[in-house]
Amino acid sequence: MNQFHRVVAICGMLCLVVAANLAAARGQDGERAAEAEAAESVIVDDGVDAAEAAMMAAVAEAVAEAEREAAYAGVAIEAEPQRAPTDEQLRRVDAGSHYYLSGIREVGSELRLHPDGRFEWMLAYGAMNQSAKGRWHREGTQVVLVADMPKPDATLFSLVGSSEWDERAEAELLAARDERKRGAVLARCPFVAKEDYASSPDAFGDPPPSYRALADAARRSVQELEATSKALEVAASAAMAPGSASPEAALETAKSAMDAYQVALIEARNAHANAGLELPLRPEPVLPATCQLPKEEAIPSAPSQWQRGIAVRVGDPQADALYGGINVSVRYSDGQTSLATTNQDGWAVFERRPGVRPVALTLSVEESQFPPENLALPSGLKELIQIRLDSQAATPTAFESMSLRVDGDDLVPTWPEGERGRYSRD
Repeated sequence: MNQFHRVVAICGMLCLVVAANLAAARGQDGERAAEAEAAESVIVDDGVDAAEAAMMAAVAEAVAEAEREAAYAGVAIEAEPQRAPTDEQLRRVDAGSHYYLSGIREVGSELRLHPDGRFEWMLAYGAMNQSAKGRWHREGTQVVLVADMPKPDATLFSLVGSSEWDERAEAELLAARDERKRGAVLARCPFVAKEDYASSPDAFGDPPPSYRALADAARRSVQELEATSKALEVAASAAMAPGSASPEAALETAKSAMDAYQVALIEARNAHANAGLELPLRPEPVLPATCQLPKEEAIPSAPSQWQRGIAVRVGDPQADALYGGINVSVRYSDGQTSLATTNQDGWAVFERRPGVRPVALTLSVEESQFPPENLALPSGLKELIQIRLDSQAATPTAFESMSLRVDGDDLVPTWPEGERGRYSRD
């Protein structure tokens, strides 16, 4: 296993995080982001490059599909005759150009050969995207691409700078605080978690009810709502009572009571809407204080009233991406540490600690073999710290080298299955 393959092996999990975040930054939906993650999650074994294996698997799948369709139609796929390039065609290759792949269904690929000896290459198959760049040269009638390999000791994270605490940072701090409080309540009282509830459908084929019947149904729905509300209050109090003989059973009873109340509430709203009536205002069930979810804190309009703290934002400006799932540990001047994980917008926020300042960050990816990185923080740093994650260094190059045969004005790539498709000049 060469040095590059060792780097790829420890980068596996980090590549999943980068792929998911890049998919979100480009506006892809959750399903396509999940497909991108799956395409990157090729196991590295016996020195096989995961990115290169994924690329080759995509090409092989597309070729196999074309062969199956041809066989079904009774058509044999024959290799195209080779065309020896002329001296003029070889000179045009040496001058550089922009090529597009054809001949492989559902696979899109571009190759740009620059006159200065640099190249850029990309391949897309479904939700999988691969890329490479590096140097190229011609050996007779073969164009050889040699990709740039990441340095074995390259770092992923770097300190970009810092800025003053702002309204967005304050909003993230309050949101994180609210999330912690909600998590604590849900841990104590799991029955207060909101779920999706639906009302009972009307029986098919029933004649439309009269207005009186609709009004009676609305009245009964209020009675049912009040009954389930009282039952929920009793069950919640019993579940939170100290010294319960069967706490798990009490929590389950409270969960069933919450379900019944939520369904009754939906039924009451629907019954009153059907009758053209307004549902009377009534207080919500009174739950034990330890089970009441916190109310969202409003951001003070005056900056002098902000709570403030320390905020770390992880992204890559060059890729126009922000990264979630990055573990950030802050070490303070008194030796204490605090840990948070960046959200989908790249934010990790920490409560204010008067009298101490952050002196170092440790950044890592959960369940990744990639080693954590430590960044020292200089004195005088402001409260909002910007960290860059080098997405290019984190994503393995699709291949180390590739050969393409000059065939007239086209370039024919060689895959493990042989020559397939051709790059035609733009």
